[in-house]
Amino acid sequence: MIIFANMIQRIQHIYFFLIALIAIWFSVINICSFSLENISAQFKNIYATHVEITSNTAPLITEEYNGMLVSLILIALVSFVNIFMFKNRKLQEKIGYINYIAITAFIVLFIMKFLDNTDMTMFSTSSLTTSSWVNFALMFGMLFLNFLAINGIKADEELVRAADRIR
Repeated sequence: MIIFANMIQRIQHIYFFLIALIAIWFSVINICSFSLENISAQFKNIYATHVEITSNTAPLITEEYNGMLVSLILIALVSFVNIFMFKNRKLQEKIGYINYIAITAFIVLFIMKFLDNTDMTMFSTSSLTTSSWVNFALMFGMLFLNFLAINGIKADEELVRAADRIR
C-alpha cells in the first residue's frame, strides 16, 4: 500500500490511472448499442472484440473484430507504465504523447466500425442507448484526461526548473 501511495504523488498519475480504468472498462463492456432500422426487438452491439446482433438478448449474428481490443490494451499498458515513470518527467511526457496516438487510434477504429455497422440513411440518434452516449463521452474524456496529465507533467518540470534556478 505504501508503494502505491508513493507512486500516486501527483495529479497526473490519477489522470493516467483513470485512463487505464476506462480502457479496461471498454474492453469488457458493450461500447455501443443501437436498435436496427426502427425494429425495437433487434439491437446491434459493438464490443471491443466483436459486433453482434441480438434479438431478445440472445445473439443472432457475431462478427469477430480485435482491432479495438489491441488499442485498448495498449492504452491501459501505456497509462500504467506512465504511472511508474514518475522519476523521469521527460520520458513520462513522451509516453503521454504515445498515449494520445493510441487513444486516437481507438476512437478512429470505433468510428470506422460504427459506420460500417450503421445505415446512415435510416439511422437516428434516438436509436442509441443512454449507455452508448456515456461511452462516447468517456472516449473523448480519455483524450481530455491525457491532455490534463501532460499539462501536469509540464507544470512539474517547470516547478523543478524554478527550484533549480533559486538554488
